[in-house]
Amino acid sequence: MRWGIFLILMLPFALSPADEGGRGVYGSTPLSIPLGVRSAGMGDAFVGVADDLSALSFNPAGLSRMTSPRLTASHYEWFGDVRCEWLGFAQPIGGILTAAVSILYLHTPQTPMTVESSAGAWGYVQDGSFKYSATSFQIGVGAEVGLNLMAGAAVRISEGSLSFQNTSSPMPKYTGRLSSLCLGLLYETPIPRLRVGLSISGMRLSGRDFLGEEMEIPRLISLGIGYELRFRSRGIKSGEAPENALILSADLLIPSDDRPTVRVGGEYRMANGLAVRIGYRSDGDLEGLQRLSGGIGYSSANYTLDYAFTPYGDLGDVHRAALTIRF
Repeated sequence: MRWGIFLILMLPFALSPADEGGRGVYGSTPLSIPLGVRSAGMGDAFVGVADDLSALSFNPAGLSRMTSPRLTASHYEWFGDVRCEWLGFAQPIGGILTAAVSILYLHTPQTPMTVESSAGAWGYVQDGSFKYSATSFQIGVGAEVGLNLMAGAAVRISEGSLSFQNTSSPMPKYTGRLSSLCLGLLYETPIPRLRVGLSISGMRLSGRDFLGEEMEIPRLISLGIGYELRFRSRGIKSGEAPENALILSADLLIPSDDRPTVRVGGEYRMANGLAVRIGYRSDGDLEGLQRLSGGIGYSSANYTLDYAFTPYGDLGDVHRAALTIRF
């Protein structure tokens, strides 16, 4: 029953939409956590947009779209009291490319563990507790390669651990490790502000699960499109004030171990810096309105605040918040 408790702990990650690989393929690592608050509000349809630090996960080619240094700090509140902290930094280099790094820390509270026992009212008794934690480090680069084409690559190295306390018999600390590669392309089409993107992720470099066995992961091909429409406020001439903008995005995800899925999203950004977002995802076992997500944001010349809300049915809701500072 100890492993049964562990599988229950991993259930939320198995059900979450993956930013690398198919649904639920990274049980012992935090790789199934989609990174990015703005992108989450848009249903994680971000391969063709990819213009912030979440490009490390969705499409590293988009890193080249960041022309000034920036720092992003995020906090995620998942169901089951699971929490995630993410910190990322991007730095343009010589007008040629943009490099970015990030680190993620995911952790759960101490959770009671039960084992089979005739002494229990229902055939089970509590026997200590367990805790899951994981760290993930990413590094990536993106650059313009000519002919309106951008290319990028990102490597992610992750480690997850499961530890036990106050058990009746000694329990070892289990550790799993995985490193993977993501490659991306982003193309500026002849149509102004229309971009198409391609990313291939889940390319395993090395990996071992909690039992020390080689861990294979499926690959994911993601095709995305992003289109931006700009509007001037009534009575304002071109060049006199910032424009309102509507960004529409759609991604097609083709995992090697599951059926293709679709995500679509939109963001309306007002001239005063406010933004509202909505998204829809077809992957997962959710129904109806549970497939929707939403978010809001505010951006000034030097910083951006973002919030996203994602429902997961009976499992609960996920809240994300981020602060981005531009230098």
